[in-house]
Formats: sequence, C-alpha cells, structure tokens
Amino acid sequence: MRRIVLEIVLALVVSTSSRAADSAEQEKVNTAVQALTRLQEVNLDEKPAVKAAVERVLEKTRGTPNFVKLVRHFNLTNQNAGLLEVAINHPEEESGVEATRLVLASKDL
Repeated sequence: MRRIVLEIVLALVVSTSSRAADSAEQEKVNTAVQALTRLQEVNLDEKPAVKAAVERVLEKTRGTPNFVKLVRHFNLTNQNAGLLEVAINHPEEESGVEATRLVLASKDL
C-alpha cells in the first residue's frame, strides 16, 4: 500500500513545476500533501525516496497552510523561515497560529 501511495506522490511531484501557479497544478500539490500526510511513522532518513518527495512538496507549499501540515506531520526541523512566512501571511488562521507555535517550540531559534 505504501509503495502505491509513494508512486502516486512521486508521479504528482515530478509532474508539477517549481511553483504551483494554476489551479490544476495546485490540485496536484494538494493531492501530494494528502498522500504524504497519510503515511504513518515514516522515518525519512530510512526512506530516501519519501524524503525527496517531501522536500519537493515543501518547496511547492512554502508559505502556505500545507507547508505547516508537512512540517508538523514529519516533525521537520530547520523550517522556521517557511513557518514564519505562513505566520505572517495567515496570522488569524489556524495554520498561522500553528506555524507560530512550531517556531516557538523549535530548538532552531
């Protein structure tokens, strides 16, 4: 099952450009985020293909609520710059509040 999900995610990530500009590409990125966040207890250091997919999707979602979802789900570190973008761009939304919490809880300060 994980292999199928991983193949779908990789196909979606490879097919998108560096920034999701139009709604079709944004939908692909959203689907990739959903697929990745369904993976449970994945050690990214042990799964280089998944780690690469997460990194590519992080690039495409930087500054968005999906970025926060990925950082939280995979317990990523060194993502404060992207989290601060979300906090600034969405200060009154749950994603902005969560981004602020993650930055404040970070050991990267």
